Amino acid sequence: MKKMFLLIVAMIFAVTSVNSPAVAGEGCGGSGTKGAIVGGAVGGLLGHSLGGKNKLAGTVLGALGGAIVGSVIAKKLDECEKQKMAEANVNAANAPVGQTQNWTSDTRSDVHGTVTAAAPEKLADGRQCRTVTNVAYISGQEVRETPRLCRTPPATEWKVA
Repeated sequence: MKKMFLLIVAMIFAVTSVNSPAVAGEGCGGSGTKGAIVGGAVGGLLGHSLGGKNKLAGTVLGALGGAIVGSVIAKKLDECEKQKMAEANVNAANAPVGQTQNWTSDTRSDVHGTVTAAAPEKLADGRQCRTVTNVAYISGQEVRETPRLCRTPPATEWKVA
């Protein structure tokens, strides 16, 4: 019952937020800060609430999407580019050590990036953490960030630490 309530509230929030003037019409070319925050929060909540196979992907993608909104890289990306970078972060966190995930903008030919995760570390409190290196190339300028992602087994969801 609680999950259903949360799902309904999240859906109402998503619909009203997306239809607000600050988000409506932004598409992939707008600054998208509000849309990304709403998308991250709702994506994480919905992914977690729905459970099943989509639980991991929805929660992680939503959480990472929301987390990267405040990053230096994200401030220079449009909504589609932020989504591609968030997906690359999820893929890198779940990939073998050193395997690079690439992403490319659909809207700007001079914007692309890579994401590579370091080896997982096991902390004394039981958490597993990985440092992820995001490198974005925006109009010929290289921008690099290294957020740290953690999870507490048996959970499979990585969260920005």
